[in-house]
Amino acid sequence: MEVDVEVIPTVESYPLRHAVLRPHQSAAEVVWENDDEPGTATYGAVERAGRSIVGVATVFPEPAPFDVTEAGVPKGAGGATTTWRLRGMATRPDAQGQGIGTSVLKAVLDHVAAAGGDLLWCNARVSAVAFYKRAGFRTWGPEWVISSIGPHVVMWRWIEPKSAG
Repeated sequence: MEVDVEVIPTVESYPLRHAVLRPHQSAAEVVWENDDEPGTATYGAVERAGRSIVGVATVFPEPAPFDVTEAGVPKGAGGATTTWRLRGMATRPDAQGQGIGTSVLKAVLDHVAAAGGDLLWCNARVSAVAFYKRAGFRTWGPEWVISSIGPHVVMWRWIEPKSAG
């Protein structure tokens, strides 16, 4: 499947978020408070044939739920770490295993780096831990369960700064 990964209006991610991540909930429950905030970006893997969205992820600035110095994360310029949160990452089931999620995640990482972010974190479903580990993420803290969704763990990774020029 050939796709282009591009910034899409967040509202266009809702059908896939609902179908893949929360099919047992109402469609309104995949609309999150940070979706319309300045600085939020949603990326979509858009199928070239038919223009359907087959993968999505949303990213926005948000402090990590842990002390980043305890995690061994180097401080950024000026002594502060700029953290971003990844949320709502989903790939249509028939498109999984084709590198689409990896392509969407690469676009997110590039976005965060270009915005000066130092760290990207997420609440990962335990079933997705291996995917995130392949992308350089590490786990933080114990596993916990989100009612009606399943077991999760916090994951994070350092972001390499974009080189000038």
